[in-house]
Amino acid sequence: MEQLMQGRIARGYPSMTTTSRPDKKSTFLLALPWIALLWLLVGGAWHAHVNERVVNTRSDHFAAAVESASRVQTQLKELFVGVRVDLDLVSEFPAVRAFTSKPSKKSRTDVETFFTSLSNSRKGLYLQIRVIDLLGREQIRVDHLHGRAQSIPTEQLQDKSDREYVRKGLRLEIDDYYTSALDLNVEHGAIVEPFQPVLRVVKPVQDELGRRSALVVINLRAELLMETLIYSAG
Repeated sequence: MEQLMQGRIARGYPSMTTTSRPDKKSTFLLALPWIALLWLLVGGAWHAHVNERVVNTRSDHFAAAVESASRVQTQLKELFVGVRVDLDLVSEFPAVRAFTSKPSKKSRTDVETFFTSLSNSRKGLYLQIRVIDLLGREQIRVDHLHGRAQSIPTEQLQDKSDREYVRKGLRLEIDDYYTSALDLNVEHGAIVEPFQPVLRVVKPVQDELGRRSALVVINLRAELLMETLIYSAG
């Protein structure tokens, strides 16, 4: 304490032992270091409080984003599991195998009826369900248009041999799947308008002897897929 008092005296501050009343200037000078210290302490405390709130807010936002991403991932996984189940069902359906092995009017009608029922049950998620032969030509096709599924007449079926999903599909092993990149639906060599963003899932069909006989292709409506994911994200 004595050294502190001596230090203050050396710096021109009034001695604590003096009985004289300090003037206003001296009082201000004496209080100045303590005011500065108080300002730093208050400022530091406020800064720490603000930082804590920012960190907590960011942590809450990060946790919410992680939870949302997890829900989307789960929903997406469940959706594609369902699509693969449908693809397996289509590729192994007896009428599909019969048609791809030995086409007939009856087997065609049975396949179209099955595709129509499946398409309607998925409420528009499947834009198209098709059978494509080993030359890349559509053989059966059901589109979901204007709220309902409908078979496409044979004269309107197309050659899709130049499309990447067909080329890659024809190289698949029997039990493999192929999922295309997201792109716009193309019909008769032109992009459909209004635009129809789609994903295509492909699987080979086996004939009754276990040989590859055709491809089944399901076109997923990407806008409905995204709406589902956005809803899941909350």
